[in-house]
Amino acid sequence: RGMAQRPPRQGPPSGSPGRATWRGLKPNRSRATWESARPGVEDASHRSAQSVHAWDGAPSKSGICLLDTKGAASQPQTPPSPRAMTDPSEPGETEGLPPSPGPSPTPSAPLPGSFLPRVLRAALALPVVAWGALVLVWAGGFGGSAPGWRMALALLWAAGALALVVGLRSRQRAFGALAGWTAPVLIFFLLLSPSNDRDWEAPSSRTAHATIDGREVTLHDVRDFRYAEDGSWEPAWYDATYDLDELERTWFVLTEFGEMEGLAHVMLSFEFSDDRFVVLSVEIRRQEGEAYHPVGGAFRQYELMYVVADERDALALRTLVHRDSTWLIPMRAGPEKSAEFFMDMVHRMNDLHEEPMWYNTLFNSCSSNLARHYERVNDLRLGWDRRIFLPGFGDELLEELDLLPEGMDRQAVRARFQVNDRALADGGSLDFSRAIREGSLPGR
Repeated sequence: RGMAQRPPRQGPPSGSPGRATWRGLKPNRSRATWESARPGVEDASHRSAQSVHAWDGAPSKSGICLLDTKGAASQPQTPPSPRAMTDPSEPGETEGLPPSPGPSPTPSAPLPGSFLPRVLRAALALPVVAWGALVLVWAGGFGGSAPGWRMALALLWAAGALALVVGLRSRQRAFGALAGWTAPVLIFFLLLSPSNDRDWEAPSSRTAHATIDGREVTLHDVRDFRYAEDGSWEPAWYDATYDLDELERTWFVLTEFGEMEGLAHVMLSFEFSDDRFVVLSVEIRRQEGEAYHPVGGAFRQYELMYVVADERDALALRTLVHRDSTWLIPMRAGPEKSAEFFMDMVHRMNDLHEEPMWYNTLFNSCSSNLARHYERVNDLRLGWDRRIFLPGFGDELLEELDLLPEGMDRQAVRARFQVNDRALADGGSLDFSRAIREGSLPGR
């Protein structure tokens, strides 16, 4: 009414495409995009490459024409394939089509704490790394020494081991690499062999052994050195025969050295009738110029030996020369048990005379061997005990085993049986053994 009528819409020129009604597609203004729904393709770039153009005058690659609503032929367009899908934002348009897999997940950046497992892995590997480094520093070396080049080698090896453990992402690969890195060190350690043929220091130049004839035992190469305060000595050896029926008592010798509490040497002195005494001591066998070091002793630097010595040798050395605090404690063990203990030590001594063995500070030392003899004689197990690993607490273990003199505890024993003053007063005379026991027991 009073308004101009709209002119009729002009159709497309002949031969041009009409308005397309796309099956399964909704035009988005001038262009509709078909997204590919290929299974397994997640990247949007693949879907873009598979998009099909809506009617905009561009011919399709397939050459297939669609009809417009007026029957006019459209430009060739690509028909929708069964895998094609519409805009996922339109609900209801994708029924019957497989769901879109969606965009691929983006890998997340490592969390700040993701390094923690590697630190824990290094902590677990640390005992192995420390052992390997100590082997490279000490094992098979000259007693008591740690050369600079071996320390440098150990540091480089340890750094490489930790780098493998921390640097590899897989735990299995990391520990496998550590095993391969450690294997040559382990092989080197296991191939070290003890020997009875070295340049021995004079007091260690002979290994004692025994000939057994019933209840009589002849000890060969009993050491009887005389030591001067300047470190020199006068060598002497002898053989002696002892009758087990004349064995009267066993004395426990405890001599402390060094500043570390618990560091000490222990040995036994066997008393036979007529004031005859013989000491059996488990020690390292020193090469010429060697010194004792407890760490080196744990890494095959010393051979083990059983020293059989006169008391003027074994006890005078520690009281008159080294001036170590020394206690001579009578053990509450009958003659028969003492004889069993003596013979068990003699058999072990003979074995070492034939077949050398490594000393070990923890597992094959003076105290651990005495503990092993005690276990065999009494058919029991002492187990893992710090007083065996630290022999300076040996008198405490004797108290627990009820081997101290009757009615005396550890403190009373230490007060009564220290022999340093009496040894210094005697000076190492022929009557040394009687002098250091003066007044220690009734009747002496």
